[in-house]
Amino acid sequence: MSVNCSLINESKKEWISFHKLPASTRGEIIRNGVSSRIVTLYLMENQGDRIRFISDEIYDSECWPLDVSREELFDFKEVTLAWLDKAEGEGFISGRWKDTLSEWEQDLYYWRFNEE
Repeated sequence: MSVNCSLINESKKEWISFHKLPASTRGEIIRNGVSSRIVTLYLMENQGDRIRFISDEIYDSECWPLDVSREELFDFKEVTLAWLDKAEGEGFISGRWKDTLSEWEQDLYYWRFNEE
């Protein structure tokens, strides 16, 4: 079973979601050039912040690793698109396009990249 990860910044109360990117598990994020570049850029730009990866299985377990509660995460801002834009604007990723899975439900999509 694959376990999806999210990057949580407790200091800024924001998070990056990988569920619409070409990689969302630990191994996929490491092996995928786009995802690993976004993570690297984010970590370098936010040095000193309390940043952690959390996985689905940690979210459902008794060992909660964050200082904030699970419920407080719902108030964190998702910044995935902003960091995709930043990485693309700085030339770290290119060829981004939206692969919509349903013409009737535009929220069902994945971001695809020519370099995948």
